[in-house]
Amino acid sequence: MNVPASIALEEVSWSEPKNRKIILHPISFELLPGRILGIVGPNGAGKSTLLRLLYRYLKPTSGTVKVDGINIWEMPARKVACKVAAVLQEHPSDFSFTVKEIVGLGRTPHRRWFGSANGERDNEIISFALTRLNLDELADRELSTLSGGERQRVMVARALAQEPNILILDEPTNHLDIRQQLETIKLLKDLQITIVTSLHDLNMASSCCDIVLLIKDGRSLGFGSPGSIFSESKITKAFQVGTKHEVLLPSNSKHITFHL
Repeated sequence: MNVPASIALEEVSWSEPKNRKIILHPISFELLPGRILGIVGPNGAGKSTLLRLLYRYLKPTSGTVKVDGINIWEMPARKVACKVAAVLQEHPSDFSFTVKEIVGLGRTPHRRWFGSANGERDNEIISFALTRLNLDELADRELSTLSGGERQRVMVARALAQEPNILILDEPTNHLDIRQQLETIKLLKDLQITIVTSLHDLNMASSCCDIVLLIKDGRSLGFGSPGSIFSESKITKAFQVGTKHEVLLPSNSKHITFHL
């Protein structure tokens, strides 16, 4: 893996081009290299829009997104792809490619003229990504034959094959069973790169994220440690539910419960 990178947003906003509807109001924050940022909020809050701005799919209506101090829209698209990898919720299932071939696509940004590969090194990185996500036994299976959870793991492996400085994930635990969710969270903690992920589960965000950004209706309600952001008042304002902070026994782990 490459050295983790910093991310800085400076008054970044985004509006729909046709009707000028504001989806994300101006937002600023700085994420230090190697930190895990969890973006949380109710459905329609603007989480996916913010992620698309970070991996250069959408261009900000105003403001700048910087990676290691450089505006990503002043960088060649290929260079951004070498620095930032994304794992989305939507996974194509009609590919006739094998799992190994899909993971190999992660090397594309690093290949030059006419897609020529760096043979031995590419193979080593692809093999590492397959093993890291426990996909060795599925390497020769076609993507279309896999379950949703298996496809999710393939897409994470493809992102790792990019050797990114920053990994962006949109609801990475969707379609995963409990064990796979725990394995995914452990993997994120072990990667030692900068990670930005959207999550629905506030308890999961508390356990795996260094920093959380709470948003509602495209506006920031707070950016900081889970302990400071997940107060009862902020959660109630964001989700319109009552909350209670508890300590579970015998693990003595903190847990948030919800009620109407």
